[in-house]
Amino acid sequence: MLTQTSTPQGPFNIGSALALLSAATIFLFVPNVGEDSMLIEDIEFKRYLEANGFDTSTMGIEASKSSVETGVPQSPASEVETS
Repeated sequence: MLTQTSTPQGPFNIGSALALLSAATIFLFVPNVGEDSMLIEDIEFKRYLEANGFDTSTMGIEASKSSVETGVPQSPASEVETS
């Protein structure tokens, strides 16, 4: 009586196998992402561009304070750039 089940176990077994395969794939092939990963990627990309002759002197955003830091709210019209 206990050896027979009322529901098929095929979908569960397939789902479990796919979950284990996904976990193993991520564990083995996805690189670790730390706190400084984006900064390191940016530095390496800028070095690559400079090594291949690109001008990176105008790259990036100048340091500026946000409206939260200054305490002055910006109107929606001032946020839109006109070209």
